[in-house]
Amino acid sequence: MNGYFGSKATSVLCQPIISMMPPHDTYIETQLGGGAIMRRKPSALNNIAIDLDLKALNDFSCDYTVEKVHGCAHQFLSKYDFRGRELVYCDPPYLLYTRTSNRRYRFEYEEQDHIELLEIVKTLPCSVMLSGYPSTLYEDLLTGWRILELQVKKPVHINIDQTPVSRKLAKIKPVSIYQVRRTEKEILCNRLIEQFYYLNYCQPVGEHLKYIVLANDRPIACFIWSSAPRHIGCRDKYIGWNANERKSNIHLIAYNSRFLILPWVIVKFLASYLPGQMAKRISDDWCTLYNNPIYFLETFVDTEKLRNLKGFPIRPLIGNI
Repeated sequence: MNGYFGSKATSVLCQPIISMMPPHDTYIETQLGGGAIMRRKPSALNNIAIDLDLKALNDFSCDYTVEKVHGCAHQFLSKYDFRGRELVYCDPPYLLYTRTSNRRYRFEYEEQDHIELLEIVKTLPCSVMLSGYPSTLYEDLLTGWRILELQVKKPVHINIDQTPVSRKLAKIKPVSIYQVRRTEKEILCNRLIEQFYYLNYCQPVGEHLKYIVLANDRPIACFIWSSAPRHIGCRDKYIGWNANERKSNIHLIAYNSRFLILPWVIVKFLASYLPGQMAKRISDDWCTLYNNPIYFLETFVDTEKLRNLKGFPIRPLIGNI
């Protein structure tokens, strides 16, 4: 929902906000809106999205499990049983007098609503982050809170040859796969994903590798592999490990957080061929950078998008290498 009024996706603020988030087991977003932050951040053990706008909740989808709460965030926060390992992120409709646009939300926030929200979050026994434009109201009520100003900027688009590539897989082989993490080509990988991937670019957390795939010296695909989420039910059941075994060995799994085939590349079987080629080399590359191998690869798919592909089987899979 990049077109949602006030969306962080349109202002490229997602990655800076996510990068500042402290460790947490439960993530609570009190005004979901377009869900740009929730959709791009790594999954916590528990993820809760709250909004008064039922349409926003119904329109939201994510590649991990999110509990959706239709109701008042103030009431939810006042009644929730906090344990101390939560992160509450509040992004309410900004104060009217700080906005530069005359557009309005379906469910607006008056000044008294802001005051009530701030008084509640000041009492919470957990980490809290808020977004908003500078105002004397927030400064007066949040004395002693850390304030960071982020500069809004447009995505950096790149000019790239978009001549269609439509041929059989055998005709584009051999392809070249380059690990570009910590190289001068890393920024190209980031920008291609930001510009052409439907969820845009999101800075990976923890250990990660990035790849660009070339055919005849032209980029045709990009990968990002990240540290695996700690708790995935179907994966943990498949492996059969207990909590202590998972804690000791989770670093041996890599999570495919981004897989982009550039939109002008139409090559049958390419989407299955490339992950197979990645599986042959990623463990060695991971060892080179992080001194440990990779034994399992995992990914998530947006099943709603795949349902539109005729005959595409949707079933959970996990693969070892």
